[in-house]
Amino acid sequence: MSNYSDLWNTINRRIFSVRNIKVNPLITSFSQSAEQSKVFLRTLQIFILEDILRQHREKYATIFEPLNGEKALNHKIFIKTGNNIGLIKSMSLEDKILTLQDEIKIKHLSPEAKRYTEIHMMPDVSITFDNFLPEEWEHEENKIFLAPLEVDIS
Repeated sequence: MSNYSDLWNTINRRIFSVRNIKVNPLITSFSQSAEQSKVFLRTLQIFILEDILRQHREKYATIFEPLNGEKALNHKIFIKTGNNIGLIKSMSLEDKILTLQDEIKIKHLSPEAKRYTEIHMMPDVSITFDNFLPEEWEHEENKIFLAPLEVDIS
């Protein structure tokens, strides 16, 4: 559970920083400002994205192509849509997220990640925001909290 907590906190701190929003440790979920609520929901969105991409890597990654970072996102969109990979690579992060919007839901989390969201009473909603800043998603920083890839070479 600690890895999920660390992942959540890392994403959350990054979004507060990128958005230049002050963190108030005394704020509860009942007294959040609109900006703090947006940070919470964006954190949840990226948390879910990271977990569904981890699941995608477990299914499709190989020792030759581990599908790290944006490669996993591009491959997932390719598998889902069949679109030309060049077109997918040229899409903005916001458009890529929109393409996967139907999957970025708590119900698509792994059992372990879902337990983390249940303990913290997070909403099970599909989350959309305009203005998704690419700096908000930093897969390289997040990957240390995700389960290591186990590749079946048999």
